[in-house]
Amino acid sequence: MKNHEPNQTTIEAIEEGRRIMSDPNTPKYSSIDELKAALDI
Repeated sequence: MKNHEPNQTTIEAIEEGRRIMSDPNTPKYSSIDELKAALDI
């Protein structure tokens, strides 16, 4: 098995996800229905 290093795009996406999750002002949803309601769909 070969150990693959993530590319720069993947690294940036992971970092962005971590920033979003640690930001208390980012809305968080417990279900897809809550998300749909927030998006009015």
